[in-house]
Amino acid sequence: MSKPTVNIELERGPWADDGSEYERAWPVGGRVKGRVSIDAPVATKTRKITVDLSWKTEGRGNVNKETVDSTTIHDGELYDGAMINCDFELTVPENGPITYDGHYIRIVWAVVVRIDIPWAKDVFEQAEITVLPQYADARR
Repeated sequence: MSKPTVNIELERGPWADDGSEYERAWPVGGRVKGRVSIDAPVATKTRKITVDLSWKTEGRGNVNKETVDSTTIHDGELYDGAMINCDFELTVPENGPITYDGHYIRIVWAVVVRIDIPWAKDVFEQAEITVLPQYADARR
């Protein structure tokens, strides 16, 4: 069975300049905006398609993860040859952790698209982002 393909396009973050390394950086309390494109070459029974903003820890110790905002962009089945294009907007919480890349632990943020397929492996696609403190001037 051919699975649907997912493409995530994020708008540039507020500190992005042309060619900036901060194109995918947002402040706490900021709004992450983008567009999801889904191509279903064959009919696929799905429950729903969601776009989530979540963070997780990687490295030593316990694994923590949390979905902080979510939106459903499609309910029901994907028909043969279906093309879905949907804009989304998710909020980074004021009290969420910021992105961190240390020696023993990392805090990783991502926009995750999940196609919930009953009785089969779900389809996931993600785009990592950076979350910085509100007062940070990332251009320095």
